[in-house]
Amino acid sequence: MLYNTNIDKISKSGAIILDNIAQLPTAPKIEAFTGQKSNLKTYEKRAKGKYYTQNINGPLCYLDTPLHKMYEGAYHCNNTLFQKGDKITAKYCNSRTCINCNRIRTAKLIKGYYQPLQDLAINETDKKLEFVTLTIPNCKPEELIDIVYSMKKNLTNVIRVIREKRKIDVSGITKIECTYNDVENTFHPHFHIIVNKNSGQLIIDEWLKRYPTAAHWCQKTQKADTNSLMELFKYTTKFLIKDNSTKRQKIYTHAIDLIMQSFYKKRTIQPFGKLKKLKDVVSEEVDELISEHIEEFEDKDDEFICNWNWCPERNNWYSSNVALTKFKPPNIEFEIYY
Repeated sequence: MLYNTNIDKISKSGAIILDNIAQLPTAPKIEAFTGQKSNLKTYEKRAKGKYYTQNINGPLCYLDTPLHKMYEGAYHCNNTLFQKGDKITAKYCNSRTCINCNRIRTAKLIKGYYQPLQDLAINETDKKLEFVTLTIPNCKPEELIDIVYSMKKNLTNVIRVIREKRKIDVSGITKIECTYNDVENTFHPHFHIIVNKNSGQLIIDEWLKRYPTAAHWCQKTQKADTNSLMELFKYTTKFLIKDNSTKRQKIYTHAIDLIMQSFYKKRTIQPFGKLKKLKDVVSEEVDELISEHIEEFEDKDDEFICNWNWCPERNNWYSSNVALTKFKPPNIEFEIYY
């Protein structure tokens, strides 16, 4: 069973936080996006996301990479907000390096998979699912793309062996992520899985047959809760690495680009078995256009039209020199490494 949670808070990094409340599960509250009411406080959070997105993707745009258009799209995401009456419409880029699109993607996936995972847990003896972590030894930059491909293939084989040879009707969902070790210049691709049938240890045993050099203590299984749900649907990598000595945020452009290339046109989230989705399609895609009715503009009729344009020097959207939000950028410095 996944414990009840309200998805209604945002961490300092802009990530959604889940509160664990030990009571019967209910559907989580998801921040509204298309066609529903919002307020300008929400746009302060998006201004913060826009601020970080530009600082991350600006340097990425200077790389000689096949993903240049993706980084450029993320940099310009939400540049202009179109207002008509009390409704604001924004264009979203759907990039994995866009903070705001990642927030929408996370909320969308949680909303789509929360109830199906609850339904899957109901059929378990203890009414609980397992949260499994699978890792391999860190790899070198030139190995990453091939290793991500082989890891996904090997996990598919692990699930197939358990279902077909062990005759265990296992179901669940997998997510692949990757982090970067800036000290050793190595990458750490790994899986998070939510699965039924108390099959976590079986999955680990089969995994270690394929990766015998992987540290056994790094492979973990535990009862799933709402924190597991957040861990599963969070971003695929960390874009910033904090330098504790200088308090600056490091951006390793080559590492981010390589991780993004290794995941390019690949599904990072994959349901399997009998896990049914709430809707016919729950994808990682973000709608290109999203509209919201803004509470503070309820007095505006449909004749009122204006554009809010992002000013990177002032980190806010402006119309006729009037700021849309009260966002103030944090007092931090970025170190860029190419």
